[in-house]
Amino acid sequence: MVTMVEIDDVVIRGCRTHLRGCCGESLDSYKGENYQIIIGDCIELLRHYVKEGRKFDYVISDITDIPIEEKSGPNKDKKSQVFFSDVNHSIWGFFRDVYELCLKVTNDSGYIMTHVGASSNKDLTESFKKEIAKLDKNLATKYIHKHVPSFEERWTFCHIRKTGAVDKI
Repeated sequence: MVTMVEIDDVVIRGCRTHLRGCCGESLDSYKGENYQIIIGDCIELLRHYVKEGRKFDYVISDITDIPIEEKSGPNKDKKSQVFFSDVNHSIWGFFRDVYELCLKVTNDSGYIMTHVGASSNKDLTESFKKEIAKLDKNLATKYIHKHVPSFEERWTFCHIRKTGAVDKI
């Protein structure tokens, strides 16, 4: 059973119309024999699932991209000097909150998979690794770099699992 949560129904309708080649008929109905699509806020739903004690084998997070901050220092005015930083704790705090909820609804042998961002942005990957390490000392991570044709570049993806889970990757 697959449960998909999308905050904006316009995304589903747009995919149904314009991405038919990859979606097929799966988005024609919000509920099928082995799937359901819920339009709503994933954070609220994750909190609800935590209270229910509901668990999943896999959680795939396509959370919003991490905002870019301008670099401080002598080159701060150069538009090309941007990086992803853990300086802005409210932004990273939001990401940690989401992944903490994901961990709570993931089975002990389950996985969380998420995108990190462009592989060329080393600062982003390092900041992401630091933030994931703050979640739980009993986590194993695996970073995978794949070319994403629609972005025309390599992206970094991260598989997160609780230590002791059988590695299925």
